[in-house]
Amino acid sequence: DIDAGTYSNQADVTGNPPTGPPATATSDDPTTPADGDPTVAVIPQVPELSLTKEITSVTQLFPYVYEIIYTVNVTNSGNSTANGISVVDDLNAALTPGQLTDVPTIVVSGFGGTPSANVAYDGVNVIETLSGNAVLAPAQTGTLVITSRVNFAGGYPTQGNTAYGSSDEVTTPVPSDDVSITPGDDGDTNPTPRPIVDADNDGAPDTEESATNDRDGDGVPDAQDYDPTGYFYCEETGAIQTGGLISVTGPLGTQTGVGSSSNITIVRDGSTGEFQFHVSAAGQYTLSYVLPTTGVASTDRLTSGAVDLTTFLPANPAVLGGGQVGSTGVLNDFTAPANPFFTVFNVEAGDPNLFNNNIPLKFCGAPQVTASKSIVGTPTLLANGDTEVTFRVSVENTGSTRVNDVRLVDDLDAAFGAGNYSVGNMSMFAAANGAGLGPNTSFNGNTNANALANGAMLEPGGTVSVDLTVNVAAAASGTFTNTVTAQGVSPLDGTAIAPDQASVNVAITAANDLDSLRVEKVTIRPTARLGDVIPYTINVTNPAGLDRTGVSLVDLIPAGFTYRPGTASIDGVAVEPVQNGRRLVWTNRTIAAGATSTLTLNLGVGAAAVGTEFVNQAWVEDPLTGGRISNIGKATVRREVEHVFDCGEIIGKVLDDKNRDGYQNKGELGLPGVRIATVKGLLVTSDKHGRFHVACADLPDERIGSNFIMKVDTRTLPSGYRLTTENPRVVRLTRGKITKLNFGASITKVVRIDLNAAAFVGAGSKPVAQLDRGVDKLIKALANKRPSTIRLTYHSGKRDRSLAARRLKAVSQLMRKRWKRVRGGYRLDIETRILGGR
Repeated sequence: DIDAGTYSNQADVTGNPPTGPPATATSDDPTTPADGDPTVAVIPQVPELSLTKEITSVTQLFPYVYEIIYTVNVTNSGNSTANGISVVDDLNAALTPGQLTDVPTIVVSGFGGTPSANVAYDGVNVIETLSGNAVLAPAQTGTLVITSRVNFAGGYPTQGNTAYGSSDEVTTPVPSDDVSITPGDDGDTNPTPRPIVDADNDGAPDTEESATNDRDGDGVPDAQDYDPTGYFYCEETGAIQTGGLISVTGPLGTQTGVGSSSNITIVRDGSTGEFQFHVSAAGQYTLSYVLPTTGVASTDRLTSGAVDLTTFLPANPAVLGGGQVGSTGVLNDFTAPANPFFTVFNVEAGDPNLFNNNIPLKFCGAPQVTASKSIVGTPTLLANGDTEVTFRVSVENTGSTRVNDVRLVDDLDAAFGAGNYSVGNMSMFAAANGAGLGPNTSFNGNTNANALANGAMLEPGGTVSVDLTVNVAAAASGTFTNTVTAQGVSPLDGTAIAPDQASVNVAITAANDLDSLRVEKVTIRPTARLGDVIPYTINVTNPAGLDRTGVSLVDLIPAGFTYRPGTASIDGVAVEPVQNGRRLVWTNRTIAAGATSTLTLNLGVGAAAVGTEFVNQAWVEDPLTGGRISNIGKATVRREVEHVFDCGEIIGKVLDDKNRDGYQNKGELGLPGVRIATVKGLLVTSDKHGRFHVACADLPDERIGSNFIMKVDTRTLPSGYRLTTENPRVVRLTRGKITKLNFGASITKVVRIDLNAAAFVGAGSKPVAQLDRGVDKLIKALANKRPSTIRLTYHSGKRDRSLAARRLKAVSQLMRKRWKRVRGGYRLDIETRILGGR
């Protein structure tokens, strides 16, 4: 009816009168002159269309390549049928600068009439979507689903998209509205918004990247922070390296540098340090590259080979390594575990974007070394007066790349002068982040002055320290400056890098200027007996300003003394000596600067201790030369004699030896008042019984005893008495024993015989016959009579006295021989003297 524009209505009326046939009538439109015509109502036609256009889906097929599906709904919002409906949609204008890569497809539904999709529609030159007669009854909706594929490598649109509809009845194009923008408002026409928002233009839409997360820590959210396919970076510093070039090879060919071909687009080629490429078709693609000249290929960070990008899903984008921190040119994380990379990619539609597939280089930083030198502890004085100094020489790689052939050159000749030092121990103090690090065992400070082993290398931040002990024998005291030089070469081209030096000063005192060590030895026991234990204290003082090390303390104990094990201590710490005979030695001792070291020990007085005074000596010794480097400290202990055990006692008598046999026989009494002397000048006098006593006459050798001599002063014998025993007499004393020593004297008859040359034959010493007979008669006359003494006197005149002595000797022998023959009964004493002669 509405489509007809009018509605005709006429009423018929009938009635039954009281009589007659029924009455009938037909209505009339009184507004017209005609009679009995129907009443016609004119119905207004309101033709009206409304359109909506929304994005149904956006699917990323490849980086920058999307499938976008739009849904356009056309509704007849009027009260009459809409005929010849037309819908135009200029996708090219809406998606520029993106480019449609395929002809869009359209699916039509919901229309009446004979509608179909316009096969000529391309969204660029032909923008009419429908063919045939599309009809919509009032309130009826027709739908168009438009599927397009777009490449946004050239950029993303900033404008929205509007479709326009019209019909035979609505000739003015009606714009579409995106009802999702202002729901409930039927009066607006909102363009369909742009399909992709990629603020940082890295190929990953903002819907896939977080607007709040910041994976590289530079303060820029991921959705706004550009990430390329990868960077060329220095593995030592994370610095991005410029000057590279990439090529990508796919099924259809190779693209090198910026440009597009063979479904490959290289947006950035690595010349600025970052590279970005993407593909627009499935297949296997291989990345190859020319490295920047600032480094060489890493040898330990190698490609992981091929990867199927589908395996990263559902992650999109797939972020492999570190990203640039702002515009610093440095990756936020450049460690090897955090930066795997691939060179072969198997790509399918719908695979994720790949970010930060970073290519490592090494040796691209600036090599630099820093030297340091210090003295470990405090220098010490050795036993021989040399000063021992331990230097710590170090080198640190303070650059950003490895340093090869690291050297620590320490020219000791320059510091101390040739021949004035010797190199002691070398040891590694610390070594980190390097290879081949170790001390040079051939280091001598002059012809071989490198303290490090050959081939040492240091990574950035690596250090190596060597402790070097030097014994300095300075010719003159003074302060010496020792300098170490750190050196190395670049790993990139082998050129020497700038050396660095460090110095340290050390004060050295020449041996000639050293104050000698002072030794003092004392004991609290000035006297001792056998078996006593004597405590000794030895104080060793170092007057120098440095510790004296490596010295030996020597204690020479007295003969017969013994060390008591476990009693020695040095400064309160028990230390046992090495004993060799009487020498007690404490080796490798240190006497602190300006300090005194105290050694205490106990010695026992053994039975073999001989003498009355025992001197214990101590000194400090150089163990290498055996020479003393101190004075000799002495402590003297005097022996406290024990009469019972130590002394040798003398008892004796001067007796009236009537029978002249030298022994006291019955009836032979003592001679009083006779003086007897010892070798040491001690005088004793016999008592009224002729007895005498020497208390503790001597301390005999405890092993074999000792001889003791006494002599009678013959002037003190009674008148006429002569000794019948030897004078002086020697006896053997034994410790703890009494020894008897008697002297015999008797009154004797003196027979005087005078001789001269006539009593001998010729000029010899043979007695003449008359003398021989006379001697025989005399001997017989004296035998068994009162003891007598023969006094022979030879009158030599002017003759030689030696001849006189021989003649007296011959006569004496003759008399003793004859006396022995007759067994005279007592000892015959013969006295001789010579008168005259020369």
